[in-house]
Amino acid sequence: MSKFGCHLLVLALIVPGLSRSAAAQRAQDGTVVPGLRPATAIGDVPAVAHTAETAAGRRVMVSLPAGSAALQAGPSGRGDDGAPTMAALPGGDVLLVAARWRAGGARLWAQLGDADGWSRARDLRRSGVSDHHPAVAVGRRTTWMVWVSEDGAGASFLVAAEWDGRRLSVPERLPMIGDAPGLPAIAVDAREQPAVVWSAFDGTDTEVWISRRTDGSWSAPTPLTDNDVPDEFPDIGRGRAASLIVSWSGFSPTGYRPFATRELPNGTFPAAAQLDTEAAGAASVLGGPSNAIAWTAILPTTFEMRIAAQNGRDWQKPAHVGEVGSSSLRVELRDDTLLAATGGTEYAVGRLLRSAAALHPGVSLALPSIPERLAPRAAEPTIPGTYRAFGDSITQGTVQNNGVISITPGYPEPLANYIASFLQRASITIVNSGVGGEKTAEGLGRLARLNATSPKQYTLIMEGANDASGLVHETTVASNLRAMVRNTIAAGGIAVLSTVTPRTSGGFTGGAN
Repeated sequence: MSKFGCHLLVLALIVPGLSRSAAAQRAQDGTVVPGLRPATAIGDVPAVAHTAETAAGRRVMVSLPAGSAALQAGPSGRGDDGAPTMAALPGGDVLLVAARWRAGGARLWAQLGDADGWSRARDLRRSGVSDHHPAVAVGRRTTWMVWVSEDGAGASFLVAAEWDGRRLSVPERLPMIGDAPGLPAIAVDAREQPAVVWSAFDGTDTEVWISRRTDGSWSAPTPLTDNDVPDEFPDIGRGRAASLIVSWSGFSPTGYRPFATRELPNGTFPAAAQLDTEAAGAASVLGGPSNAIAWTAILPTTFEMRIAAQNGRDWQKPAHVGEVGSSSLRVELRDDTLLAATGGTEYAVGRLLRSAAALHPGVSLALPSIPERLAPRAAEPTIPGTYRAFGDSITQGTVQNNGVISITPGYPEPLANYIASFLQRASITIVNSGVGGEKTAEGLGRLARLNATSPKQYTLIMEGANDASGLVHETTVASNLRAMVRNTIAAGGIAVLSTVTPRTSGGFTGGAN
């Protein structure tokens, strides 16, 4: 079998009023909402969607084509939209799905659109008192959805249904492992049957599970991981010869690592391969002839997009695509067109090409960074009186007023004034190392790198709120926080764990947060 590599060539996009290098474009509304991954789809033209704060609450904003003015999608009425999912249908339409959270739960809605406009959003068939966190997969002849559903007693489970272009079939409940499934992902296999992956607690830690539909029923969940550490954020897609590719983030004391496995001809999955040695965020399975997978590497002061492809049975060394402004990365591949979006406010389009080279010959796709992300800082000595505030948007200082998001100094500044007064010092500096939307799996790797390059005597840790709205199991959150504390101690510092602010089941319903 001949070996091949992958590289990216940039496609120039011309958008009136915008001028960006390397074909990177920023959405025109400029709104940054931390915490929710964007959605991407490549139909006749690339499209991106993200959730933004408005005066009426969080709403899905969609640009079709990407780079055009972002339009508000979804039904009218009160509530807050969760993260969207999007897919290009064979007929040329784009299917957009999200959950609208209201008091008491959420309901799914769907909307069809193309470059000429969007149909009216419609509520989808309910399977429980609350339906949320949807995912969509499109085959050659069929489209399937999966989502998290809750019954009246508060138990959660996964439900899947087929989309016929207008409505959903009767929802089918998947057999479950554990008491709380994580975020699901779905793909359609070579037989046009759906396969779903998710993380679930098995009594010891969270593992990645798969269930497949055959002859009208779903198989018992099969573990794709079996170890004593958390495995989270799985994704699934269709690769070479229509085989399934699954990727996820596996726990390491210094940060999660990307793993992947490819379906064998007999339908089983071999042991997973680790794709990178750097801490990583959630991955996107691109699939295609190269069995490609994209993810964000978490570096000391920035994030970097990377892609790995497969040579025969072996995975290549990851290609370094370029710096991105957020770990909330979503990447889509159709034919040789690649669409990458992060935070919904920035995107880039390129081409993924096959090559005779054994390794990646080079990559030149870049995205502009979000100004509010963590800025580079010089290393400082570990001395008493140095402080770091580490966390998500609450630490960073993200506030929302009348639908407008801004970044303030956050709690570190008034806390520094209080400590200085208490110690009778002229001033105290607390370095603000907050990154909006971060989950503990991402924070673990970022803190480990910061402790290695710029340690502090005191590290104040407040993370876990985004894990709650992202359906991450509490045992995983505890493992990640424990690893943060141990890493801080190993670097010679003192860790202070802060109580996480209250979080509703929807993550952001009713202004309760």
